[in-house]
Amino acid sequence: MDTETIKLDVHVTAWFRTPLSGFLSSVIISRDREFEEFIIDGHDDSVTSLGSYRDPSRGPDPLIFLNFQNFEPNYVYQLLQSQLHDHVLSEQIAGQILVEAQRLRSQ
Repeated sequence: MDTETIKLDVHVTAWFRTPLSGFLSSVIISRDREFEEFIIDGHDDSVTSLGSYRDPSRGPDPLIFLNFQNFEPNYVYQLLQSQLHDHVLSEQIAGQILVEAQRLRSQ
């Protein structure tokens, strides 16, 4: 049985474009995919990991560049969902972006 896990790396940068426009924030999303193989023992149904690896047949996922006018949770999620078409992944990345945006605001 194979299970795919996804490692996410999200970078958020913010800067002023003009004094009138306020912040326009850019987010760069990179995704690394690893596969983990498991074996199930037929005698006792125990599961053992055989290890994880990158799929050599696939290249890296392309970087995703997004510009945000604000960091309202619903807006962030909708923008991600329109690009990723994956509800769970969009929620996970939105959470990371919102945490990083809050960190930047508090600096």
